[in-house]
Amino acid sequence: MTDTQNYGAHPQVVNIEKDTLENPNFRTTRWTGSNIQVTLMTIPTGGDIGREMHENSDQFLRLEQDKGRVQMGPGSDGAGFRWGRVQMRPAEDQGDFDKEVGSDRSAICAANAKIPTA
Repeated sequence: MTDTQNYGAHPQVVNIEKDTLENPNFRTTRWTGSNIQVTLMTIPTGGDIGREMHENSDQFLRLEQDKGRVQMGPGSDGAGFRWGRVQMRPAEDQGDFDKEVGSDRSAICAANAKIPTA
């Protein structure tokens, strides 16, 4: 992936699987609109994305390479998560992804969708 520019709210078509697998950075924001943001992540073995909660946005995570452990909700001890699987998490739900064994890294595509306010 040679182009790591965030194109803001301009329409864009990309090969998201290819971009995710070729992303050299821990986090690369690929596209930010008014209601959604797409971030690509590369997690090294033994690493994690960090326990986080998005108060005003639902989250979609797709693992494009390898496997790890996904945690959802407070106090979760995690569940297996492997290539091709998707995690969908509502706003205000805590979560994390831990990279376990396997290849030297995991590649994740994440999208956060802003919840409309009344």
